[in-house]
Amino acid sequence: MSRTGRTLKPTEESDVITLGTTERHILEFRYPYPGQFMFHPHQDWVAERGCMGNFEAIGNA
Repeated sequence: MSRTGRTLKPTEESDVITLGTTERHILEFRYPYPGQFMFHPHQDWVAERGCMGNFEAIGNA
């Protein structure tokens, strides 16, 4: 199992990604609706200090 994002072949399926220090992942997913979506850590004290971001889902062509 490669949880450090060093392979392009998935080894597991999940709706939650846990990242440790220095870990990285490649995420591939589809959203049924276009728009802006936020992602954030589930540690409130980290998110409250601004650790969050957005990504944009575009419609299928």
